[in-house]
Amino acid sequence: FGECIKCHSNHAIAKPNDEMIGTGEKSVCITCHTAGDKGFLAAGAMRARIDEL
Repeated sequence: FGECIKCHSNHAIAKPNDEMIGTGEKSVCITCHTAGDKGFLAAGAMRARIDEL
């Protein structure tokens, strides 16, 4: 629950968009995941699937 507050606090709710997922500079995934770790690879794979749509 505490992790949710980082992006979705009571006073600064971020509207979600495609740039938030993946490994790009605007991605929220890179705040916790670094190149090569499982979360980073998963985020990249999810973004690739979105881009295929």
